[in-house]
Amino acid sequence: MEYQGRLQEVLRQAAALFSEKGYPSASIRDLSRVSGRSMAGLYYYFAGKEELLYRICAQSLQEILEELDRSLPQIAPPQEKLRYLVAVHLDYFLNHRDEMRVLSQDSEFLQGEHKEKLAEQQKGYYLLCQQVLREVWEEAGSGQEISREELRLSTLALFGMINWVYKWYEPGKDLSSRDLADWMTRFFLEGYLGSPATSPFPEQSLRGIDSRME
Repeated sequence: MEYQGRLQEVLRQAAALFSEKGYPSASIRDLSRVSGRSMAGLYYYFAGKEELLYRICAQSLQEILEELDRSLPQIAPPQEKLRYLVAVHLDYFLNHRDEMRVLSQDSEFLQGEHKEKLAEQQKGYYLLCQQVLREVWEEAGSGQEISREELRLSTLALFGMINWVYKWYEPGKDLSSRDLADWMTRFFLEGYLGSPATSPFPEQSLRGIDSRME
């Protein structure tokens, strides 16, 4: 437990450093200085800078996926599933902005096995989101099956919208993560389904989802 606690502290400090300087410009010596740990002490927790980057990215995705795997099966209406997925994503992003900036901007520097393992995690997240969007489409009852390409583009468009919120979000000025999730989901669905500009969520459904986020 003590080892895990110290490891998490090192990962948080490294995420803050990479977020501020960018992965290519940051060094283990920089991390030693800001963390107050010797370089030898830091290497006790990881083999090198790339492994550190991988751990930051992989842990972020793992925590999001674990929450979704635990909660989504308990939510029946597909639109509520989508709203909850967006809410979990935004809540994690806005509470771990350094980690998510690193994941979004620096994961491209991973190579070899680290790159492959992270790509597998990202694929799992992509397929989960795609399945939820398929369910939303089918529930709408349009009578027409969504094409593979349209589903792919819709999934990527949703991730494009929610992944970059950390670039512009200002606490105290913008909506809370839950209200923002509601707005973004409604915004996405009105274009995705071509429905009227009204909330697709009954008030009682929103309260039920909010209680699961607490």
